[in-house]
Amino acid sequence: MSTQTSSRPIFQLRKELSESLTTDISDSNNNELEFSTEKATSFENSTATTYNDTNKILTENEVYTVSRLTTELPSSTKRETQDHQQTTGFLETSMQKALISDTDNIFIWNYDSPQRDTPSIRIPLHDEAEYSLSEPPACLLTTPLAAYEPTTGNSDNDNQRLEINNGPDNCGVIIFDKQTGKVTYYEDIESINNLYPQLSKAMSHNLDLNLSQDERITKVLNLEPAGIVVATSLGAVHFITIRDNIGKPRIALKQTLIKAHRGLLSQFFKKSQQENTTNTSYSIVSLKQGHVTGKGERLLYITTKSGDFQIWQLGVSSKTFRRINVNVFNKILESLQDLYPFAYGSLKLIDSHPLLSDSMNVQLFLSTITDNNNMFYIISTIILDEQFGAYSIFSTYRLNTMNLPTPSEQNAPKLLIPSSLEQNNSSIASVFVLFQNCLVITQISSKLDSSFILKRKWEDIISFNEDINVIGFGYSASSLYIISKEVGGIMRIELKRSVEPSFTEDLEETRFVKSHVEQATYFSNASLNNPIEFNLPSGLSIDREVIEHDLLLCNDGIFSSTSKFIPNVSSNLEQHLNSRINYYKNFLRFIELNFNNNISPNLKLHLVENFETINCALRFLQCLDKKDNVSSRLNTVWSFILSKNNIKLEDLVIKQLDQFPSLFIEFLKSVDFGTESNEFKSKLINLLISCFYEAILEDGERTVRYDMFNLDPLEVSVDKLPWYINYDILNVLNKLFFNYKFSIKAEAPTDTVKKEQFLTLLKILYYFFNQIKVWNTQVDKEVDQTKFDLVAKLYDDNHTAWNDVLCELNYKEQSIRITDFYQDFEALVQTLETLDGQDSLYAQFFEKFDYDFASTLFSYYIANNKLSKLFYQFPEQHHQLVRFFEENIDQYRNISWIQDIMDDNFSKASMDLVKLNLLGKPITKNQIYLNIAKLSGLVDENNIDVVTLDEIQSRLDLIDGEIDFKSKLKENTIELNSRYEETFFKKIYEETNQKLQKGITIPLNRVIEQYSLLDDAESFFCALKLIAFNTKSIEYEVKKFLIATLWRRCILNDKYIMEHDDAKQLSEGTVYQVLEGFFSQELFISDIALPSVHIVKDKYIVTEEYLTNTYGEFTSNEEEISKIRNSIEQDIEDVSKITQLEAHLHTIINAANENTGNQCAINYETNTIEPN
Repeated sequence: MSTQTSSRPIFQLRKELSESLTTDISDSNNNELEFSTEKATSFENSTATTYNDTNKILTENEVYTVSRLTTELPSSTKRETQDHQQTTGFLETSMQKALISDTDNIFIWNYDSPQRDTPSIRIPLHDEAEYSLSEPPACLLTTPLAAYEPTTGNSDNDNQRLEINNGPDNCGVIIFDKQTGKVTYYEDIESINNLYPQLSKAMSHNLDLNLSQDERITKVLNLEPAGIVVATSLGAVHFITIRDNIGKPRIALKQTLIKAHRGLLSQFFKKSQQENTTNTSYSIVSLKQGHVTGKGERLLYITTKSGDFQIWQLGVSSKTFRRINVNVFNKILESLQDLYPFAYGSLKLIDSHPLLSDSMNVQLFLSTITDNNNMFYIISTIILDEQFGAYSIFSTYRLNTMNLPTPSEQNAPKLLIPSSLEQNNSSIASVFVLFQNCLVITQISSKLDSSFILKRKWEDIISFNEDINVIGFGYSASSLYIISKEVGGIMRIELKRSVEPSFTEDLEETRFVKSHVEQATYFSNASLNNPIEFNLPSGLSIDREVIEHDLLLCNDGIFSSTSKFIPNVSSNLEQHLNSRINYYKNFLRFIELNFNNNISPNLKLHLVENFETINCALRFLQCLDKKDNVSSRLNTVWSFILSKNNIKLEDLVIKQLDQFPSLFIEFLKSVDFGTESNEFKSKLINLLISCFYEAILEDGERTVRYDMFNLDPLEVSVDKLPWYINYDILNVLNKLFFNYKFSIKAEAPTDTVKKEQFLTLLKILYYFFNQIKVWNTQVDKEVDQTKFDLVAKLYDDNHTAWNDVLCELNYKEQSIRITDFYQDFEALVQTLETLDGQDSLYAQFFEKFDYDFASTLFSYYIANNKLSKLFYQFPEQHHQLVRFFEENIDQYRNISWIQDIMDDNFSKASMDLVKLNLLGKPITKNQIYLNIAKLSGLVDENNIDVVTLDEIQSRLDLIDGEIDFKSKLKENTIELNSRYEETFFKKIYEETNQKLQKGITIPLNRVIEQYSLLDDAESFFCALKLIAFNTKSIEYEVKKFLIATLWRRCILNDKYIMEHDDAKQLSEGTVYQVLEGFFSQELFISDIALPSVHIVKDKYIVTEEYLTNTYGEFTSNEEEISKIRNSIEQDIEDVSKITQLEAHLHTIINAANENTGNQCAINYETNTIEPN
């Protein structure tokens, strides 16, 4: 059967379906992957591709929607046996047809069908007995044969305009064997018999391009109505017609536009070395169709690897000629070299595309430049001048979202401009750059607006999963379609609206980071096996401020339900919250994978807290929703809180979730659990565990903060603590912990459930308190110290008691784990001490925590008077114990001396004991300390510290004085001088006596005061001796006041002086008896002044400051201090009234000195003792 069958087509379309045909409307479709398969027919409604409602949306933003079409790939293409086969394909959007070819078959089907399993046409490529092809053929779909009908009825006019049918039911197919160059054309795919290939071949039209041995087909292009174009590996470009000038099928090579490059070098390029052949400078990198010029003619754009760019005008019957021939390589290189010096030597042209549907003068070129491992993709806009055969570069733009190298030239990205398929008035054109693993979308000025070059370009990227292999594509004026066997069908990327100037401004608001975060958040779980890779490609450079700003916007969208993807009303609030939590998980996972090292810890913590808040709210509502009495009563409290704050639950959950923390805290404070049943307390604890432990600590802190965000525990918010780290919450948890324990104390034994409740509450408490400690140490910020003091006190008062409860519940191991983790050494030691024979545990903690643990253990032993364990239990920790005493010497001098003596360091032991603060301590113990200090100081006879020994002796004398006074009180041999019975000194005397009777050491001035308030000479002399023995340790002003007070009170107690009775024996006077002891025991060597009128009458030593400092321990009342002053001034006044007091004193001093052997030379003018 002849291939030239008839002048009439086999099938004739119904007239009503072909009335709208035309030949001069703009392009319907361009598609190219490995082979350019652009369709040349023009369709009036080519951009109005049907969009099935059943298509599955995979992701979307303000600019585009990505969906998976309902129709799946033909079942035959999904056989496991074909997984290893090479497969290629494309789509013809004008016919709503998709084509896939492998080495055995071609499959064609309607991709826009609403059915999943759409019938397909299979075209066998060989008989069953024949071998498969070495690689899939290149294919083109052609317009239906019946589309070509005379519009005038004048068949004699060969150049008449043709109408082209746009119906999807029928079409032709051209098959190219890339290795042999044989071309097979079926004018009607419905006529192909897939059971008997030989019958089908009889219906075909054939052509042999007679390729040379080292030549193969690399690109094919549908250029209807003119014909088709084929490019080869040797740079040849052939123009083939498939119909004659009246529309009858006839395939013929009309003209070779560019001849094959043959020569000496061709021997190096073998068929098996495809990569080598494509590396030649004459390789054709782009074949693109231009607009229809009339009379069945269309423009062809050709770009070579070396930068040669040609425009040809092709026609079925008219003359074929070249309109432009320029080389753009050097000027593109020049435009890049200033900014990218490495462009020289690395620039490669990989594709081109016309910008406008009705003009050839503006072309876009896609090229690459390489710097180390980075490949930069450059889009250059070039304006051509056909008249002068020249051109100029209008703009150059580098893609920002993609810089990974392509694996091979066969997988080089494709430049696609959907808007070039139709005439439009838009000033902005969207540009697609299709890679094997992603699609980049950007924008250019279609009106060649010079100001647009200076504007920030909007750009976005849609990435595909690693396993996605793009085997074909096609595009219309608004959508790109991608075929992938891994997807199991076809993806559609649809631009939502035209890019008008107003929309360009909107694109500025379509923030790159925000868009991708939202897509990952709301669409990553939208479909099983979603082919979209939501994570950003590596190598992007984005400012931290931009990232953080966009993340906050996305966070607010979820937390406040302001995102357009979240409904602002809901009949099921728990479901609403649960959906938002799932969105949050997607959101946080995206941050982990893309921005974990690019955002601040402060922002991470903010996001974590928001997630914890919404998670806590959900758990809380779920607990209240349980159908039991306790939940009902708690719900009543919650409803009261909401009503009190004038807020509805639905508004809280959907619009005002930021108020939940304060309302929740108010709820907890309002639950009066003190007198409730154990069941009530148990369920309340379960609610708190669900909200705090599960929702916050497990889901938020552990999973997100530490595992996902890799935050260091010391990284805390610089602004504030999380809302749940709050004194009121801590106080409620602490009270409930102990209240519940006391309530169930009668229940024995405590079951495991209750034990776990206590353990979990303890974990919450420890974590919350620890966060406060960390925040306090890490953040330099003014805070309300009162609140922190309350928290600190709450912890200090209770943390060891928490562990007592665990030990009581036989959860000692758990207690050790917790206290070990939080380094609560005090509670850890306390728990360890409840164990017997666990020295290995101690050794473990000595090694792990070193001195911190050791010092706490030592403090515990001292506080609990376990001195034997302190000094003998852990001899290997001797160095730690020495260090402990050195660093805490002021606190533990009363113990450290034992270690000094054990280490034979007697002088240090003596010094430490001397420095002990004896005041307020037991008198007998102080006496022992001082005696040990004295003995220790005498051990080394060759190195005796006389000064220190004198100080020790002085203190012993003071202790002896206190013991003596205490003994006299006990024997009731002393009493208060009647002169002071009605004064404030009686109160001072009695309060001081109480301390002495209890055996408490009092200061020297108090002892002297006590003795001076008595009425016997011996007591005055004891006071004088104490002043003499401690003269070096008493401040001058204090000593001066004490001596003056002592002599004044002594004089006022002396009957010889006061009563002026000469009959009285001088020796019976108090002053004489004291002075006699003064001279006999040589107290004068201690620089104690003799009694004089000046001393006892001096009012100026009685200062307000001295009185306050001396008697402040007895009263802070100014009136009572005034009484003390009045009493002292009364004594001075009484002394001042004594006549001839100076003469009396001289007489008494002289008599006492003579009776003791005249040891002193006394100057009575100055009343001082002069050396003999």
